[in-house]
Amino acid sequence: MSEKLTITVKTNGERIDKFLSDNYPDISRSRLKQLINDGNITIENKLLKPSIKLQFGQKISILIPDPVESHLIAEDIPLDIIYEDKDILVIDKPPSLTVHPGAGNKKGTLANAILYRCPDLKAINGTIRPGIVHRLDKDTSGLMVVAKNEKSQNHLTNQQQTIGFNKHYIALVHGTIMNNSGTINEAIGRNPFNRQKMSVRQDGRKSITLFKKIKQFQKYTLLDIKTITGRTHQIRVHFAFLKHPLVGDKKYGGKTDLINRQFLHANILGFKLPSTNKDIEFKSELPKDLNSIINYLN
Repeated sequence: MSEKLTITVKTNGERIDKFLSDNYPDISRSRLKQLINDGNITIENKLLKPSIKLQFGQKISILIPDPVESHLIAEDIPLDIIYEDKDILVIDKPPSLTVHPGAGNKKGTLANAILYRCPDLKAINGTIRPGIVHRLDKDTSGLMVVAKNEKSQNHLTNQQQTIGFNKHYIALVHGTIMNNSGTINEAIGRNPFNRQKMSVRQDGRKSITLFKKIKQFQKYTLLDIKTITGRTHQIRVHFAFLKHPLVGDKKYGGKTDLINRQFLHANILGFKLPSTNKDIEFKSELPKDLNSIINYLN
């Protein structure tokens, strides 16, 4: 059912979007802006703009409409669930599983699977759907956290934007990396010549990747990688830029006969639990297809 709230302003000159964000931290700023623009937040029945400044004593009326059913189709797709509570799921994603539906890809995704697995999902930004906090590329395997409700989604998103998640990956790259450790600090943006790819570019978004060498093979280097930022294809783009593309990454120059996908696995994921704010960390072993490559190289 829709929910009606009333709040009295006890300050002067504060923007309504900031005031509401401070008083309703469980509702995301984007959702509050949407409610204002849709006319669901009013002062004395007057329509508002997110930039309006408040006056002491004003009464704000907030109508939170009934959640909209998602267009997603619930599908019984097996999931490897590492952890679950009332707020989140931590999943060990297999390769070849797309995270979210896109153009020409409405079924068979992680989002469809979660909707089936959790029929009691709560609304996020007004729609009943899983909260995909961060993504892994289709052919990247490993750990992901998914929110079950808007409060948890906001908590996890705020973590990512402030203190960050502790995200580590294991990757096999082409060639010999001379340094035992290093930092790649190169901005990433959309490739102007191919919209399906990203590239290092001066006008891109700040992107930082840390790496440590695990083992050197004759033609390849096994790395532990930690991402400080979370840009699309970040690890793949950064190592292709260094002329050490990921083994199996056809899109960024790492084509090989060893494997049919990029050798990239999200093996460590740490963050603060939305329910308790306590630190928690999960680990995932290399899947069989990647482990067999290491055994072969050894």
